[in-house]
Amino acid sequence: MSLRVYNIGGQRATFNKEGFKYLVKEKCRREKITKAKAEQQLADLLGLSSDTVHKWNSTGGGPIDIQTVEDLAKALGLKNSDPLLNFITEGDSEERLSDRQKSAAKQIYDVCICFLDEFKRTNGFNDYLFEFKDKGARNPENATCNYVEKWIAKIQLVLNKEYFDLHNSGIYDELCDFVNEDLYNTFEGKLRYGYRFEAQVDGNPTTDDDYNCAMIRLNSIIERYV
Repeated sequence: MSLRVYNIGGQRATFNKEGFKYLVKEKCRREKITKAKAEQQLADLLGLSSDTVHKWNSTGGGPIDIQTVEDLAKALGLKNSDPLLNFITEGDSEERLSDRQKSAAKQIYDVCICFLDEFKRTNGFNDYLFEFKDKGARNPENATCNYVEKWIAKIQLVLNKEYFDLHNSGIYDELCDFVNEDLYNTFEGKLRYGYRFEAQVDGNPTTDDDYNCAMIRLNSIIERYV
């Protein structure tokens, strides 16, 4: 089934079905409910049938209009609808990678996954902040930022190593953007604005929100090429 194309402020986008499936799976895990129950809850909130929501999660082409996508994002507890959308840019193609390029892309993917797992496991790196405090660090925030910067540097090194095989592929530019923008935004939002255990500023994303959005973005890049 062809995907519907939404027009959003002059931009074109399609429904991110894999992102939606991921968020439903996380909802089931977090609330300890079945997929069918999660789909029914979302359907009730949207005033739709559970069959409609089930189709979005299996074979369907997504909501009929952008307003429904935005309502769905709210029902899932998202701050905006971006994780549920794949934005279309000029020059998008059906480029597929060679086996060697897939192996190179996987090296980058794996190290990004490790970073995000550490981010989630340590509550947005807050655990390190308190660890540095306990050790008497003069500036625990800077010490934590420096630790995370070393993580990013390791990922940058992997990007540089895989340039040889991936530099002619669009996936390389997208993964570079992901590392330099998404991963930085993920940890900077936690370390520079409000701490989970000290104050929850209105509008400040939770660790799970940050983790889920980054995972959806990363997986969406991979799905377009592999």
